[in-house]
Amino acid sequence: MWNASTAADEPRRAEVSSPDVMAIDADLPEPLVAAATVADRWPSVEVGALSAAADDDSVVAWTEAGRNSFVSRDSSPGNFREAI
Repeated sequence: MWNASTAADEPRRAEVSSPDVMAIDADLPEPLVAAATVADRWPSVEVGALSAAADDDSVVAWTEAGRNSFVSRDSSPGNFREAI
């Protein structure tokens, strides 16, 4: 597990650690670009989003981008596990 300070860090971290699941902070700049990069390079990685704001527009954007899940930070770890 790691924390990225920018969405651009996410693909670099995935390259080093080969995760099965990746939760990207949807509130970072360019999170969908990072998610798409990870999904393109490592299609077996389940990519989801964590966000402070789980508004309809954000959820729709992630869904249309083909990402696996979108979970509010207020959700329990069990909800995130279930979403993935």
